[in-house]
Amino acid sequence: MLAQDNKNKHIETLSELKGVYSADFNHDGSVVVTHGPDSRIGLWSTATGAAIQGDLNSEHECIHYLLDRDHKVFVAIYKQHKPVVYDATTGLALSPALDVESIGPWADEGAFSPDLTSLVLFDDSHTPHVLDVLSGRNLKSLHGETKPSDDTESSLRTKFTADGAYCFIMDTHGVVTRYETKSWKPVGTALSHPYREGYSYGFSTSDDSSLAVTHDGPGENGPKGHLQLWDVSNGKPIGKSFEAQNGLTGRFLPDNRLLISPARGKAAVHELPSLKMLYALRQHDDVEGPSVTITPDKKRLLCWGYDGSLDCCDVDDGKYLGGFHSKAQIRDVLLSNDASHCHVILDNSSFMLLGHHDWYVIKLSLPDLKTVKSVRVLDWLSDAKVSSNGLRLLVRQGWSGREKVRIFDGQTLEEIKWLQAADDR
Repeated sequence: MLAQDNKNKHIETLSELKGVYSADFNHDGSVVVTHGPDSRIGLWSTATGAAIQGDLNSEHECIHYLLDRDHKVFVAIYKQHKPVVYDATTGLALSPALDVESIGPWADEGAFSPDLTSLVLFDDSHTPHVLDVLSGRNLKSLHGETKPSDDTESSLRTKFTADGAYCFIMDTHGVVTRYETKSWKPVGTALSHPYREGYSYGFSTSDDSSLAVTHDGPGENGPKGHLQLWDVSNGKPIGKSFEAQNGLTGRFLPDNRLLISPARGKAAVHELPSLKMLYALRQHDDVEGPSVTITPDKKRLLCWGYDGSLDCCDVDDGKYLGGFHSKAQIRDVLLSNDASHCHVILDNSSFMLLGHHDWYVIKLSLPDLKTVKSVRVLDWLSDAKVSSNGLRLLVRQGWSGREKVRIFDGQTLEEIKWLQAADDR
């Protein structure tokens, strides 16, 4: 496919593309999926920068796209046409036009089944639709199962169990329903979040799907948010709900543990099902709670905040394993399946209103967090992503219609040569 820019000039390489709204790697980093310019979807080889034609229709304006968990396929949500599922490497269509209308901006809150045979998407009225990928048929529209609200931020969530036998769907009022995916009938008692006046809602489940947590966020400086632990088998709450100013979230860890991260205050790891606190993570700000993520091997926690410090701790006991400190602000920490490294996004910009931007992507070793390589970006850094195998780094930089994508070798952080050559011309 030949993507087109705003002047209808044919673009043949990724280095020429400007106005990229979003970009993602496929499963092995060999291809980049882009949205924009002119709301078009494009596929590009990271080895050559060339456009991949496939079956994508360059005339169809796209609202959004949704990748599966492993980035092997994606569904393109078109503005005036029905969605279509494509292979994320070849661009070949894997489905006919899906039998569903008016898919709104909620596409990223849907999900593919683990075997990629079915897909859940939400329409403009927040109704979830179960779609068969091969035939495009609408297997079931779950009318009446969700309750749209004008008073809450849309927070529909979809999560399949690892074996695909069940699917959890949360509505806009914080109610989680479990469905059996052969019949798509509700199973057991729905989990109804105890606080029904939140601004946004979310949920998480344990690896075996026997436990779940629901949580809400009240918005900036709103009332306290709540987090509730649930026994999925009987739909009953376990213990009292946790409360925190500006909300809190929960994430399940190995060995029956739960990480609870408040928007304000200390993040801590709790034993399950007793909810006894085992250890707290170091605070990185007097008020704001830290950001926390877990490494792919589930052995270490990475914790950071406004003080410019990143800590690596053992997930079992919270033991400090290594640290990194910078005077710049840590904006994000990127992980791949390679648990020996992470990439940290730093913002060291001054006088941003004058267009003076100074960003860095730093590659750190784990668990000691020693600097290995770095990339400097003298532009607004919209986002950055690492391929799942760690072999490629994507940087989307620029703003106001001139966003572009740059690709780097994930090991050396050297920019891919075809992009360098394009910049030199």
